[in-house]
Amino acid sequence: MSAPASADPRDFADELVARARRAGATAAQARVVSTRRFAIKFSQRGVELVRTTETEATNLDVYRDGRKGSATFTSRAADDLESALAEIGRAHV
Repeated sequence: MSAPASADPRDFADELVARARRAGATAAQARVVSTRRFAIKFSQRGVELVRTTETEATNLDVYRDGRKGSATFTSRAADDLESALAEIGRAHV
């Protein structure tokens, strides 16, 4: 996959849709949801914990031969995405 992990979410979604179409989907839609949480825990002695958590999930819906298939990705690892997109080309969604 040409989109690196630091790529803009819109560019990543566009790339996924284009690749799904090339793999045989007649239509596709991708949504990337990024979440950043910041937590601070206080006690009588002061700050006990400071934590930042970032997560990302990508949902891909594909349509082929009048049928719909869906996948959710929590990784942008090229091997994981290539494997999932290859399934689109082999399966009847």
